[in-house]
Amino acid sequence: MVRRRLRKAALGYLRTYFYLIQYESDLRIAQDPALFLVPTEVTWRRFCQFTDNFKDITDNEVSGRYHYGEIRLTRLNYYAPVLFGKSHYKSMNNQYRA
Repeated sequence: MVRRRLRKAALGYLRTYFYLIQYESDLRIAQDPALFLVPTEVTWRRFCQFTDNFKDITDNEVSGRYHYGEIRLTRLNYYAPVLFGKSHYKSMNNQYRA
């Protein structure tokens, strides 16, 4: 049981990399020293070879947490000028109140 849950979590994690890094420019961002999501010595070709079969991983093979794509509102707001052509996706208040 534990082994099966661990396998589902690992497959979901790997599949996430496949979907997040679709282009060589995405790989360069992931290799940024501030993020270090992928080692800098990994080439685009090697990354594609490594992740090639990840596209075949189905939702049934991964943990439930990987069934839905989620992105934080702060990240959406950051990319809104490029993606949506407006200053923000949704305004938010950064203050916690009682």
